[in-house]
Amino acid sequence: MNILITGSYGLVGKLISAELREQYRVICLDKKLGADILSDPIEQYLKDVDTIIHLAANPNPFINEEEAQKNIEISRALIKASRDYSIKRIINASSINVYSYIDLLESGQRLTSQTPLSPNLRFGNGKYGNAKIEVERLFKEYCKTREISLLNLRLGCVTPYNLPCIQEDGHIEPADYEIHLRHEDLLKIIKQGLEYKGIGSYVCVSKKNGLVDDSIRFPLD
Repeated sequence: MNILITGSYGLVGKLISAELREQYRVICLDKKLGADILSDPIEQYLKDVDTIIHLAANPNPFINEEEAQKNIEISRALIKASRDYSIKRIINASSINVYSYIDLLESGQRLTSQTPLSPNLRFGNGKYGNAKIEVERLFKEYCKTREISLLNLRLGCVTPYNLPCIQEDGHIEPADYEIHLRHEDLLKIIKQGLEYKGIGSYVCVSKKNGLVDDSIRFPLD
């Protein structure tokens, strides 16, 4: 299997590419590595690729409208560039911020299959979450038309030290525990995703029986 990872220079990209290189041919695509999806021809990277793992985006949840739109345009450009190639599967890094999960947590509710997509307004008035929702829609429309498998991974929080976010005063917010995604669980999800067929979306968090109902949580062993 030949795998293209966009945004491969970021934290998640480095974790995934290092793990998958042991078993697969991995092609890394990142602006910091000299290839900008929005301004450079990237078709050369797509030749013979089976699976795209799409991570390229500004990961700051407080992005402004212009930055959010750029995240959408990056995905549009990738879709356009891949049209002439035999891609079998796209794994898209979405975000748990497509939900107002903090509001649910504070009200004692859970994320379920009935929870509507409603961007988390606590971060940048929902611009980041709205962009993720639109990118999911673009990939779903494209993959349905082309009969390509699509896995939208609504990722929780992945931190450099593989721990929930610790505040300056040392305490940890309840939400940080609920949406934390350990490195080892992230890698399990990606490896299982390489065999995924169909079109689906899952929330990716490490904690079981917490905020996220099993009906929408990626099925980890």
